[in-house]
Amino acid sequence: MEMEKINENTMRVTLGKEDLAERGISILDLIGNQHDVEDFFYSILDEVDTDHEFRDNGAVTFQLVPSGDGVELFITKVDPEAAEKMNLPKDAEFDENNSVMLSNLTPDELDQIGLDKDVTRILKDRMKGNFKSDSKDQRKTSIQQSEKPTTDQASSQREQPENYVRVVEFETLQDFIDLTRNVIFKAPFGSDLFRMDDKYYLVVKFSDEEVTSGTVQDVYSTMLEYGKAPKLPPIYLEEHGQAVKTRNAYEWFSYNFS
Repeated sequence: MEMEKINENTMRVTLGKEDLAERGISILDLIGNQHDVEDFFYSILDEVDTDHEFRDNGAVTFQLVPSGDGVELFITKVDPEAAEKMNLPKDAEFDENNSVMLSNLTPDELDQIGLDKDVTRILKDRMKGNFKSDSKDQRKTSIQQSEKPTTDQASSQREQPENYVRVVEFETLQDFIDLTRNVIFKAPFGSDLFRMDDKYYLVVKFSDEEVTSGTVQDVYSTMLEYGKAPKLPPIYLEEHGQAVKTRNAYEWFSYNFS
């Protein structure tokens, strides 16, 4: 394990595969189990923050970034008064220990929530690097439709929005990661990943103004090669499942585990 002080407010902790194994945890555990994530963060903070400079500050943010066979953990202390004014995403909030896990953020969100500027710059550079790597990727690709919906098609789609939401069930998180590693979709969609009863569910939401029913079926059929179609509706997963990644789960896993 290596610790680097980026500035007076932020430290970066790098843990390789062996470091994680020594602590009895894997990258998949950290991504897929929120309880393990919280315990892991605090244990690492206790190890590296020997002077209690961060733990006693009042508020901290954690950002976990997969890196090769290991992870990078960015720990940033936040002034308590400033923490109340942070423009956090809807799925993120400070817990009873005055800490918050920030993940799956877009470059625009990084600028808006008021993170440490050095951390924002580093994370944005990582995102740009991931985008560049996709251009060289030789993975199987599902191409976006070449024709836009006609006026009549778009009208019909808006009347039946439920036809543009799909759910895919995966037996393991590794099955989902294998999909994101092997397939790049150019058709636009949003995606949320949930965990329930030790299985993983991807809720895929297409914009009815940007895709046709044929594109939806093409994307869904490809995803079913790695999972299966469950009978659970999206609303049930949102109410009863544990959110693993929200908003752009597919893209996040594709960028970080390719």
